[in-house]
Amino acid sequence: MHRSRRPLQGLCALLTLTPLLAGCFVASGTGTDTGSAGRLRVALAIPPVQALSPFSNDATVLSKLSVAEGLTALDSNGAAAPALATSWVRKDATTWTFELRKATFHDGTAVTAETVVAALGHAAAAKVKPRVLSDVTLTAKAEDADTVTISTSTVDPVLPLRLASPALGIFAAKAYAQDGSVSPIGAGTGAFKITKLTGKSAVTLDRFEGYWGGQATAAGIDVTWIADGTARANASLR
Repeated sequence: MHRSRRPLQGLCALLTLTPLLAGCFVASGTGTDTGSAGRLRVALAIPPVQALSPFSNDATVLSKLSVAEGLTALDSNGAAAPALATSWVRKDATTWTFELRKATFHDGTAVTAETVVAALGHAAAAKVKPRVLSDVTLTAKAEDADTVTISTSTVDPVLPLRLASPALGIFAAKAYAQDGSVSPIGAGTGAFKITKLTGKSAVTLDRFEGYWGGQATAAGIDVTWIADGTARANASLR
């Protein structure tokens, strides 16, 4: 079974920040307010650089807004904790086996070993490889519907921590286009699903009723990107 490990300093910088869960969001450079119908209004400073692609710096936003999840997450001590994987075992120096939980993508399709393998394969083959994969090559194989074996090119004792990176979030098949681009709209597994992305100015998220971890408190999140700090703070008071 999995064991708790402290992250290495070099890897820690690449991993996710605390996600937004159950209608609570507090972060530097952010304005928030509870709007009508139990929705949250959130103002962020830095707009998306690549249409919220998980293979860009936008991946952290997807994690913070509870849109996307990886096989693992980081607990309050910085150790690997279950997310889409419920448990894992290290078979040998370069091979790990992960057992998946029953979960559903925002488009209604099931999270299976095959979809996990495909998602990790797309990340590994990205034109600009996610930084979390800069020092390791991994391959994934579906053993059965709920079991994935991941092998690394070299010994990688922090693989469970690595898989917590927002850049290695697992998305439905519809997210991945033939040109290599990735769209998270309606394709994540988190507590909130993206229903509309308006360029670099706004994104609308609704509560995902089928979330494996239980329904979030907020009915949805309305995010706007506002660079000016004063304007961002004022936006939360409207």
